[in-house]
Amino acid sequence: MDESSSPRQDNITSARDAEPRRAPRVGRAAKRKAAAVSVIAVAAAAVTALGLASSASAAPAASAAGIVNDHIQLMTTSATSNNLGAIEWGSVYTGAGVDHTGTNVDLLVFPGGTYKTRHGAGAGTQTLNPKTCLLTVNLHGTDTTYGGTGRFRGISGTGTWRASVLAVFPRSAGKCATSRTPLAFQQIITGVGHTKL
Repeated sequence: MDESSSPRQDNITSARDAEPRRAPRVGRAAKRKAAAVSVIAVAAAAVTALGLASSASAAPAASAAGIVNDHIQLMTTSATSNNLGAIEWGSVYTGAGVDHTGTNVDLLVFPGGTYKTRHGAGAGTQTLNPKTCLLTVNLHGTDTTYGGTGRFRGISGTGTWRASVLAVFPRSAGKCATSRTPLAFQQIITGVGHTKL
């Protein structure tokens, strides 16, 4: 292939130019804050991607208006992926799928259909133990379910969710390196929704 037909014609003149550009150096406090915010953002997005949350009632109950309680649980052990495993159960559907998390809207994909959930960042607490580098995040919030396709066509509803995140960060120069990918990461989101289909 000659240079004129190369798919990579973006002014690369040396191997150094082909490497990704590094972001400007940022202070330690800003890096810690950015890492904590990114972990919380992943948690919030995943949490709210549900359209559902934890509920005190164990069994779904249909009302006269056709509104039912449905439950969902999302989980991941990756701090960098926007895809969470999902299990949903209740009166509308029971099965496994994937939650593709977004900033404010998640897309849940199940066999036979999809639906969207709009959510906020939620509220809650986060703590970072400076001795063990363990980050603990607990969030809760509300969401709205809409935009169904296939078996979820016409779905609508509101719900609540709870998210729990645990992450262990590496140490560098005697401090928690929160700007780096955690050594271990676990996120579990539970939700319950009042859904109409």
